[in-house]
Amino acid sequence: MNAYGQLRDIQSSISIGCDPRQDLRSDLEGLLIAAEGPPVLRVYSWDFPVSVIGCHQPLDDVDLAFCRANSIPVLRRGSGGRGVIHHGDLGVSLALPVSHPWAGGIRKLYHAFGVAMAETLQNLGFPVALLQGDAGGPDSPVCFEHHGHDGLYLEDKRVFGSAQVRRQTAVMIHGTLLLGFDADLHSSVFGPGPARLRQRITSLGAAHRRHEIAFEIVESLSARVVDTGIEEANDTWGGRLPAGLAATDEGGAHATNDDL
Repeated sequence: MNAYGQLRDIQSSISIGCDPRQDLRSDLEGLLIAAEGPPVLRVYSWDFPVSVIGCHQPLDDVDLAFCRANSIPVLRRGSGGRGVIHHGDLGVSLALPVSHPWAGGIRKLYHAFGVAMAETLQNLGFPVALLQGDAGGPDSPVCFEHHGHDGLYLEDKRVFGSAQVRRQTAVMIHGTLLLGFDADLHSSVFGPGPARLRQRITSLGAAHRRHEIAFEIVESLSARVVDTGIEEANDTWGGRLPAGLAATDEGGAHATNDDL
């Protein structure tokens, strides 16, 4: 697929209650697809607790004995950052070709992704906000204790965090949206006390709306990614299609929601 086609299409899917290992593998496979084809947007959720740590995070940050005793898998994601426990929450990954406007820089991608997620959740009635600047936080093995520009916040507590993987031909941003938050479980797995965690981390309190929120994220982000790509394509080609490409309905934008 040429760059014009990459900017005008998207491959999206939702995976609820499937294999966590396969979902994390599919995130990285999305990088390979986006390098040669369209962006890849994935939203997924797991029905049992899974401890997910950053690609370079020390295993010493995790109480492996506790995880074994309680049948909690410990998995590494492809992006950096610190640990979080997924349990009915939503993982969101977006892989983009480097030709996409959002892929132009680390902060640019965090901002574009964060704004898209914030406005999507606000439209669902959740008053989340981006953080202006970087408020920092304690040195912690728990991702959400650090308050930075890569997150979303509800009443000054973090509810969404993200990290990136950048390659020569594609980039991926991966985020976790907390629909519920078990401070005691995070404390048992990672160490910081539950009272401290509750001071800095919260959730949407919306586990019962998991499917609704997942579908809305896919619909909203897909439209934003494609629309931004079309604008870039129009700027690049002056509104004219490159030779050999035919227009499709509604200005040529189309999204493939493979697993919806």
